[in-house]
Amino acid sequence: MDLSKVTLPTFILEPRSFLELLSDYFYHSNVLQIAARTHDDPMQRMIEVVRWYLSGFYKT
Repeated sequence: MDLSKVTLPTFILEPRSFLELLSDYFYHSNVLQIAARTHDDPMQRMIEVVRWYLSGFYKT
């Protein structure tokens, strides 16, 4: 059987494990602390949460 013809999902071919990818989000956990402590406006807090989420893609 020729394995070069087998199609695989792209996440299987990732050079890093899923646990390493999840840890990227918690590398910038201080952004969540800033959102919780300093912003009273819900819109500003949501912007900080989105900023935290997007910061997880920095290392990938």
